[in-house]
Amino acid sequence: MFLSNGYDMSKRYNVDSLGVAYIVIAAVWTLILTIGSLFLIKHRDFHYLRIRNLPLSIGSVATLHVYLVLCFLAYVLNGHFPCATEFWIMSIYLPLGIALFHASNTQLLHVAMLQKKFARISLTESETGQKVRPPVWVRAVNKLRSWGPTKRAMTLIGIGMAVQFLFAVIVFTLSKKFHAGFGLVKWSSRPANDLTAASQCRRGWEWWPSIAWQFAWSWLYAPFLLYKVRNIYDTHGWRMQTIVCCLAGLPASPMWLLALYLPQMQEIDRRWVAPLWFAPSIILMQGFVIFVPCYQVFKNRRLEDDTRQIISEWENRKKHGSVYGSDPRTSKLSSKSSASSIRHLNNPELYTLGHLEKCLQLNPKPLLLFAALKDFSGENISFLTHVQEWRANWASLTPTKANVLRKNGSENYRMSDKLYRQQFNLAVRIYSSFVSLQYSDFPINISSAHLKELDILFADAAAKMAPASAGSLCSPFADFDLEKHPQISVGETGFSDNLMPAPESAHYNQVQGLNLKGVDHLPDDVIIPAAFGPASFSNAEASIRELVLTNTWPKFVNAGYASNMEHGELKKRVDGMSRALSGIWTSTMQRFKARKQKKVQTALEERQHKSGSVRTASSDEVNLV
Repeated sequence: MFLSNGYDMSKRYNVDSLGVAYIVIAAVWTLILTIGSLFLIKHRDFHYLRIRNLPLSIGSVATLHVYLVLCFLAYVLNGHFPCATEFWIMSIYLPLGIALFHASNTQLLHVAMLQKKFARISLTESETGQKVRPPVWVRAVNKLRSWGPTKRAMTLIGIGMAVQFLFAVIVFTLSKKFHAGFGLVKWSSRPANDLTAASQCRRGWEWWPSIAWQFAWSWLYAPFLLYKVRNIYDTHGWRMQTIVCCLAGLPASPMWLLALYLPQMQEIDRRWVAPLWFAPSIILMQGFVIFVPCYQVFKNRRLEDDTRQIISEWENRKKHGSVYGSDPRTSKLSSKSSASSIRHLNNPELYTLGHLEKCLQLNPKPLLLFAALKDFSGENISFLTHVQEWRANWASLTPTKANVLRKNGSENYRMSDKLYRQQFNLAVRIYSSFVSLQYSDFPINISSAHLKELDILFADAAAKMAPASAGSLCSPFADFDLEKHPQISVGETGFSDNLMPAPESAHYNQVQGLNLKGVDHLPDDVIIPAAFGPASFSNAEASIRELVLTNTWPKFVNAGYASNMEHGELKKRVDGMSRALSGIWTSTMQRFKARKQKKVQTALEERQHKSGSVRTASSDEVNLV
């Protein structure tokens, strides 16, 4: 193995074995990241990738990767890597990459906050009282708070980078280390040797702004973000990814400083240049940001396939009257290789559509809370429950025509104009909050054909209603602050915490159900399309129900909540039967005692009548008899 003198600032390229190894590592890692990024872009329409803000994540990875490649090439370039170039990279490019990376990490917090609002706040919650216009500074602060963690972080990055760039320009202009022709601050003692001077150029007060910026993001903001996400437990590995990325960035800057200023590190610096101390952290962060989502794609595909398989086998065995699992050789899920994503093979009926619909009809809150707080797909469950309630209003408003409506469709449906407009108003609310790409924070994932159908029906009305109800229609949860809302008791939610293991119950008790009450009136100039009717959301509802059945619902079942619900319902039924039997027994004993007392009273009256004195039997006599 051929090794040169190493990194000594001389005007010589290090193309030895180590230099070639650095080039190969950079090329291979670039290829791996490119493949992973293209894979994510190809599957970007998946729900669990849409919520991750892939452009920001991949952009931050690409920004840091350029710096990583330059670090690997620093050894090869040796003295051909100018000090001034490294100054601008360390002062602007590296802090920008770290800042963008942590901004992408805040997406977890942003999504968790918005998803919690889906479970907590009603879409049609109307404001009461006279609105008072707050001062300008209050509106500015409220607007900044309503942006969410990611947008606030991007704003902070923009302001910080502007300040950082201004400082970098001032420092670069003042210091003569980077240019001998001009400047106000000279070397304190310039070495006579050019190689030593090139090495000393990378130390000094000129690098303090860069150091301060790196420590601000890695040692202040990252621990703050870890504190904020401490109680988030998702099913996508996102929390684990965020924790690893925040912790991975901590040692890079201190090791870089030690490599520059510690004399004992000089020999190591000849083979492992100081900027390369950022490489392990960057590689670890890039790997988790790109490949944890890639793993989730395969994991969810496998879960979907296993769920469809178990439903198919259950229906087939039920049709032929056999018991599930009686013949393991006929079940594809009986093998260990494919059963890992399905945990309740002994009770496969829990995974079927019937149980999902039963949960949505009888008690959707546990599923809604699980989807919002763990799976980050609360918009799907909330959409299904809202559509279910909206459709129920048609039958409840005109029960005598419900059967005609179901048979003949919306064109034969007749009801008062007021009620008809009320239903359309509710439908526009549902469309704006769950379907519209323009107004919804989390639009449901439906096909373009179904989206176009709903756009034709509701887009114009939503645009007219948006100015009058900004804040509850376009961004219904804009002013919600996750940290400031007190916890809601279990009694308020109506959701027993015995269905959930600790510590999840502490989160679940903070959220409450949904309703479609208190809706604002539809503007008079809104014309209701002739195609509007009870079946307007049918296609979208069927698509989302299928998505929930093969994605969120099996996770809910695997987590044990569905079986706990079954046990909870069974316990309620047993308790109800016990109370009923106890009541029957008590009533029977009371009647028996009353008849017995009546017989004793009659016997005493007859006996005393014969003796000529009638008196009423006391209770002691009755008991004695």
